[in-house]
Amino acid sequence: MAFALAAAALLSSGLAFCPTLEDTALDQACDAEDSSLVQLQKQRHRLTHALAVKGDRSSPLKLADFQQTGECYDRKANNNWAVVDAHLHPRPFGGKPVAFSDLMGRLRRAGILFTTLYGIGQRLPVDSSCSYYLDCPGTDVMPSLKNDFFNAQSVLDSAADLADPSGPRITLSMSFIDLHDPAGNLEKMQLLQNEFPGMFKWVGEINLVKQALWPNHQGLPVELDTVPTWKPFMDEFLEQDIPLALHCDLGNDENGTQFLPLMDKVLDTYPNNKIIWVHMAGISKQLKPHLAAKGVSLLQKLKVPVTIEDHVAMIGKRLEKHPKLMIDLSWDILYDELYASPAERELYVNLINKYPDRFLSGSDHVASEEKTENTYRQEIKKTSAIFLNLSDVAFRNIALGQNYFNLTGLNFTAPKVCSAAPEVLLEQESLRAPHPDKGAEVKLPTSFPSSRQKKQVMVATDDFAQRVEVLPAIADFRKGSRSCFDRTVTDNWAVVDAHLHARPFGGPPVPFSEMMDRQRRAGVLFTTLYGIGQRLPVDSNCTYYLDCPGTPVKP
Repeated sequence: MAFALAAAALLSSGLAFCPTLEDTALDQACDAEDSSLVQLQKQRHRLTHALAVKGDRSSPLKLADFQQTGECYDRKANNNWAVVDAHLHPRPFGGKPVAFSDLMGRLRRAGILFTTLYGIGQRLPVDSSCSYYLDCPGTDVMPSLKNDFFNAQSVLDSAADLADPSGPRITLSMSFIDLHDPAGNLEKMQLLQNEFPGMFKWVGEINLVKQALWPNHQGLPVELDTVPTWKPFMDEFLEQDIPLALHCDLGNDENGTQFLPLMDKVLDTYPNNKIIWVHMAGISKQLKPHLAAKGVSLLQKLKVPVTIEDHVAMIGKRLEKHPKLMIDLSWDILYDELYASPAERELYVNLINKYPDRFLSGSDHVASEEKTENTYRQEIKKTSAIFLNLSDVAFRNIALGQNYFNLTGLNFTAPKVCSAAPEVLLEQESLRAPHPDKGAEVKLPTSFPSSRQKKQVMVATDDFAQRVEVLPAIADFRKGSRSCFDRTVTDNWAVVDAHLHARPFGGPPVPFSEMMDRQRRAGVLFTTLYGIGQRLPVDSNCTYYLDCPGTPVKP
């Protein structure tokens, strides 16, 4: 009541509330002399937030909410983040990824229920020390099937975990396609789909032109006359109803629409294919559109390669002309370059509201090992920022995933929105599940005790238990080592396992890091990792072929 009276008194005195209620922007939005108003707004913000938290519409959504008619989504009581990440790279360009189970946990805690897992079509060499191509200019990156295999096998190995009712539901994407050399694409696609039948329902992110990769001798513009030669695999995409996500830079600060004719060529040549133009139709670090300046000279206008008005009009024109075209809103660069300014953001909000069934949400997160959970959450927060300003129709289609379900054919339905766009901006972190502190990481040991450090290890089997006093180390096998092996105080086990199958005939394996630890504890220093030449079908519930007589196994 006191709050309401204070607000009424301020309004009757002619004071107005600031245009935004986000705490981080309040002090910038109001003049210094309005400090009492700022405090009043913050108080209102906190009270509204507290009520929202207590409300029964702010609980996290689950997959079941998309399979039945139930509670509507209350935008006032939630943070308006997307529940779909349609553009996620679970493995980096090189180096180690975030462990798959950990990554899935991060998605759940961020409220992501549906995701498309992209590979990295351009891999750094396996002996490179880099996880990101920009850190290694001059190092070649090459199209590869590796990440697609990794992603599919990770999904199979995590089947029990992914049955969690809090999701995420995964769509796998093929990312190996080489548009410069299309001859082998169809054969590789058949190989991948034969190995993992029924699992790949998407293609991308495939580079039509990506200027950031030029120092690594990739990403150059595809020649216009090669586009018609894609027909064999484009026909297969069409037959299987598979969307193709293309990275096509719009241009750069020298020529803002330099590569637009290339994208138009693809759209005109394959009008019946589902095509997704990622990153808000070609935005990149090489191009930053601005609002058209008023009252400037022609020379000054020439310095702006493309205006935001031009960009919005260009997207609208192509959405009108090509009914199968979708626009992907992934990458936090969009927030930095387009959404942070209210005047610039407004034009894109109007565009999306006009075409609410033509856009997809996504993060473009690349899950390299050094990235924390907070990094992912910040990317989801930034790429979801524009959703706060969308109409309820657009919000449901994009943030709640109806466009994604329509595109993929998934048997889910987005909940309806039960209120208008939020009048009060809730704190972005308020209503999600608890998450690790910013920057918190689990540190793994970087070294193990040497053989010179005496330690006791209990070796146990059904028949005996024996103490091993000294375990050898790789240093003992280096040239010049003065170590000798004392057979009277050791168990005489081999230090070489030259025949080890790290994965079973079917089903999930022992996690690789745990397997390596088991070898260390058994004193194995050298090993040859065999594959399994004859795999059980991916939908088999057996791990050993003898348990499934009659089930075919194939190389």
